[in-house]
Amino acid sequence: LSSATHPILAAVSCSKTTVAFPKILMMLIRSALLLAMAMAGRLNQNVFEEGKIPCGCNNKVGLLAPKEKLEGIDIAPDAACAKPGVHASKTPGRFCSCDQGKAKNWNVAATAAQKRLDDALQPKIEALKSLMEKLQEKMGVEIDSSSIGKVKPKVTSFPREEGEGLWVCCCQSQAAGKCKRNAMENGWIKRGVHHAAPDRACEDEFATETTAEVTEPEEEPQEPLTTVEPLSTVE
Repeated sequence: LSSATHPILAAVSCSKTTVAFPKILMMLIRSALLLAMAMAGRLNQNVFEEGKIPCGCNNKVGLLAPKEKLEGIDIAPDAACAKPGVHASKTPGRFCSCDQGKAKNWNVAATAAQKRLDDALQPKIEALKSLMEKLQEKMGVEIDSSSIGKVKPKVTSFPREEGEGLWVCCCQSQAAGKCKRNAMENGWIKRGVHHAAPDRACEDEFATETTAEVTEPEEEPQEPLTTVEPLSTVE
């Protein structure tokens, strides 16, 4: 007789399956817990036991600075982010943000760069208008040149891919950078400061902010660490 044709055998088979399923489920749960404990042990060894860093900062809002003196730009050059009040992140792959609207001095830098561009283009625009007038006379035609100069190129970003370009993005120090001593760096399963900083960034950590406050960007998900600053983007 088979369980398919005999109701008693079918009931016994179903009962065995019902009893076996919880055991299998418990074994799977136990295996998952053991695996989680093993991974936690490795994380504890590789992450938590690293301890605290001497100085860490937790403000990702950066400051743009040219690497060298640029004509028409009043922002002081600081290729190494070594001037008072700023520093370079010491954590590989974690950079402060200086993309459009995110750098604390974005408006100052973009306005200065735009003025420099406009000043350089204006003589060319006037020369083009003069050329149109001469061509009208030589060709005996009328040329509509009213659109010349109305649509101007616009400064949109300060590219810094892999250290290239003429600008750097420095992190803020002291109180403005939310820097503190003996801080814990962000890790896979723990939350600490954003990046390690040189000791001087934590000097006078209670210094007051002298410039206008800015709104920090919303907390972003942790990204894989890289060794170079990513391509500057415009959002």
